[in-house]
Amino acid sequence: MSDPVATLKLLNNLLNAAVNSVSLHEVRIASNAGGLDPRGDIRSASFIRELVKFGVEVARVNPTVTTTGETVISEFLNTLWSGGDERKGQAGLNQFFEGVKTSDERMKLLRFDDRLLDAAQLMQGLGLQTQKKDARFLSQLLNLGSSYAALETEASQVELNFFLDTLQQSQNLQKGAVELEAFLSRFDGDDNQLLAGSRNLLQTLDVVPDQSIQNRSRNPSVAREWLDGASFRASLSLSLSLGESIFDPSGLYEQIWAASSTRQLPALAQALYAYAAEDVQVASNASPVLISQSDVWGNSNPIVDTITLIGGALFLVLDSAGKVGRWVFRSEGGGDKRTEEEKKTDEAVGDLLKGATPTDENGKPLQQGQTRKGKVGNYVKPGDKTTANQEFDEFAAKLQKTPKDQGNEKRSVDLPDGGSAGVYPKSDSTGEPSIQINLNGRTVNRKARLKIRYGSIRATLVIPTT
Repeated sequence: MSDPVATLKLLNNLLNAAVNSVSLHEVRIASNAGGLDPRGDIRSASFIRELVKFGVEVARVNPTVTTTGETVISEFLNTLWSGGDERKGQAGLNQFFEGVKTSDERMKLLRFDDRLLDAAQLMQGLGLQTQKKDARFLSQLLNLGSSYAALETEASQVELNFFLDTLQQSQNLQKGAVELEAFLSRFDGDDNQLLAGSRNLLQTLDVVPDQSIQNRSRNPSVAREWLDGASFRASLSLSLSLGESIFDPSGLYEQIWAASSTRQLPALAQALYAYAAEDVQVASNASPVLISQSDVWGNSNPIVDTITLIGGALFLVLDSAGKVGRWVFRSEGGGDKRTEEEKKTDEAVGDLLKGATPTDENGKPLQQGQTRKGKVGNYVKPGDKTTANQEFDEFAAKLQKTPKDQGNEKRSVDLPDGGSAGVYPKSDSTGEPSIQINLNGRTVNRKARLKIRYGSIRATLVIPTT
């Protein structure tokens, strides 16, 4: 516990920040964006009581502060505890309440974040003993809690083992602490970056300009899947070798993950929605398979998942030449729940894609932000009809399947996961030999079709401008 003088200093700074908050309240009401109301909240005895209780919980942790270098707005506890720049403290506190629309919801948020603070102190990991006292880390953790509260999630009907759901719905601090520690342990980088990027993703999800999507987002399993996928992808990014990149022509993931201001997120949410709009298939990390909005706004993530499969997704890692160099599987919801048949199919598909270049239906490399209609993920590999048949035979052998002759030089195999694949002498669109794979998903909407053409990459015409 901190000394009384330090506690009183924090409470004074906290109340001053609330009183002097410059939140452009009228603008926020007009946009229904929420945020601290310095005139209404500060006159509410109930709100002040919860705010003071929150400050006492922070003081009980006795957080360590960073006094060197510039403190960012999102690290508001570091600023308020150290008595730093008052304007940053005010802006940070207001940002903390951003998206929470009523005084009652703001008081619930304060109680929720009290539990987040308490759960963080129960974490047992050796590497977290310093971290859990760091005012910057705690600020990012509480901001993540705020972005989750803004989603107005419903109580889960199943056990999610998701720390935000657990601590919002119950007082089980020990369970929440174990789940929080597990979430942090899945990321190999800076935990502050993980929390800040995760906050950005949830806030983006909250402001996507479509009511039906926002309604789906009230299911806590959606938030869990977005954050788990983000953690996996961020760790994968750290492991990349020189010249490697994760297939993501949209470019949206990195922009959202690294956004330094919440003011950037509404525009990114608009871009994300336009990119994955209804009836428009996306060639992105969501899927080089080009899956529809009905897929991407469920428990999957339109800027994280790659080839959507039963129980997870394949991330494609491109080499410096833009070809698939390797693939990485990520399970959905934690733990690999695939059957042996599904694993065998996924491994064979991933291996077949090695050396392929993601393209549009005309064989041109996908450009950043490119979208098109259709339900086929297109790739090109160098070779001819002989190459296609050889690789199809190798693909079938890995699956322990014997190709069946369909006539006219067409052959097929049934995949262990229930899907099918075939090799064809001519593609309908380009006339090149091709292999087509129909993956069997859990539902009709999650079926994925891949087409690999054997030939040359078609150049994209670039017209110089002056």
